[in-house]
Amino acid sequence: MKKSFLIFETIISVILFLTIFLTSTYLILYINNHNNQNYNTNLNKIKLETTKLFLEHTLQKEKNLNNITYTNNHLFYKTYLLDDNITLFESNKQNNIYNIDIKYNDTTSMHWVLLVK
Repeated sequence: MKKSFLIFETIISVILFLTIFLTSTYLILYINNHNNQNYNTNLNKIKLETTKLFLEHTLQKEKNLNNITYTNNHLFYKTYLLDDNITLFESNKQNNIYNIDIKYNDTTSMHWVLLVK
């Protein structure tokens, strides 16, 4: 009787250990995947924000965005590559205001309103 109880305890302990191990592994994988997605999303936002800062600086110096071109998912300033993987770039000027819609990698999109000073 004592040996059977010991075997039963061992089986229960192994099952409990496996359940805890599998649940912990799943949780760690989920957290890692979620953190990677957040990292990539925030990296895309930072890239777009740097582009916005560059455009604002260009507007201060040149008073227009005529040197900005968008071709084949690439955004250029004169002949210099600003960003690649830009899937949408639309710029509309009304009076002294530029409305810009931009989408990076089909995942992160932004709308900017830039004022010419």
